[in-house]
Amino acid sequence: MTRRNYQPFAIAFLTLLALLLGAGPSFAQNAANSSQPPKEAGQAPGFLLYERFEGSSSTDGQIMDINTSTGYNFNRIFGVDVGVPVYLVRTSSTISKTNPSGVSGNGVGDVYMDGRLTFNNPLLNFGTTLTGTAPTGDTGKGHSTGHWTYDWTNHFDRDISRLTPFADVGVGNSIVDTKFFKRPYTSYGHLAHFEAGTDFSLWRSLTFSASLYDVLPWGTQQIFSRVVRKRTTAGGNSRRPFETQSFVVGGSDLARDNGYNLGVTFSPTRFLDLSVGYNRSVHLRLDTVSFSVGFNIASLLPSKRVP
Repeated sequence: MTRRNYQPFAIAFLTLLALLLGAGPSFAQNAANSSQPPKEAGQAPGFLLYERFEGSSSTDGQIMDINTSTGYNFNRIFGVDVGVPVYLVRTSSTISKTNPSGVSGNGVGDVYMDGRLTFNNPLLNFGTTLTGTAPTGDTGKGHSTGHWTYDWTNHFDRDISRLTPFADVGVGNSIVDTKFFKRPYTSYGHLAHFEAGTDFSLWRSLTFSASLYDVLPWGTQQIFSRVVRKRTTAGGNSRRPFETQSFVVGGSDLARDNGYNLGVTFSPTRFLDLSVGYNRSVHLRLDTVSFSVGFNIASLLPSKRVP
C-alpha cells in the first residue's frame, strides 16, 4: 500500500501556528470572523437565533440544507446552541444513469447541540467547541450514521492588520461538514482533523479566505452515501465508494481526506451573511462549489447592550 506524504500539510500547519504565535500586535480585538466555527462566539449575552440555507455542488450532485439553530450566550465567554438541518439532495445525472439506485433524498438530519468557550486577547484568540449529535436522521439517505456522534474543535486566530491567520485542531467520531464542503457522504469512526489558513479583509465586510485541511482517521470506518440508496457492505477500495454503494465498511483509508478551500464572505448587515467557496479534495479528486445565505434573526430583536 502506498503511504501518503503528510509533509506539505504538516509544514503549512506548523508555519501558520508559528505566525499566529509570533506575529506583531493585533490591530483588531474581535475574534468573530468567518473562520471561527460558532458565528455567535464572543458576542454579548443573550438569546441567539440563526437560519442558514447552504449547499455544495459537484459531479456527485447537490447537497443542500436549511439549518435552523438557537442558543444562548451566558456571557462573552460561554454559550450553547441547539439546532437541526433539513437536507435537500439531488443526485447527479451521471450517477443516476449508471446506477438507478442513485436517487435524490430529502429529509431531516441529526439534531445537534454544542457548548463553546471563547477567550479573546491581543496576543491570541482561542475558542473551543464540543458538539454532540443525536441519530434522528435517515441512514438510508445518508443524513445520519445511526449513532450518537461528537466533535471537539479548538480554534486559534490572531488579527494582524487585514490578515487573520487561523488554525483548527479537532477530534471526533464522524467527519463534520465544513463551510465550503458539504460532503456527498457521512462517516462514523474515530478521526482527527486539522485546518490552517488565513482570512484577508478585502473591503469593510468583504473577506477572502484560503486554507489547507487534513482528515486523519484510525480504526474501522463506516461511510453512508447521500447520493446512492443501494445497500451493500462490499468493497471499500475505491477512492469514492459512495458513488456506487450506500453503505461501506473498511479501514482508515475509507474516510481519509485532504485538500484546500478558497472562499469569499460578505456581511452587508448584521442580519445577512453571504458566502461562496471552492473546495478541492486532493484525496477524493473531487471539485466542489459551495454557497451559504445566513440570516441572523436575533440581531433584529431588541437587546440590552453590555459594555
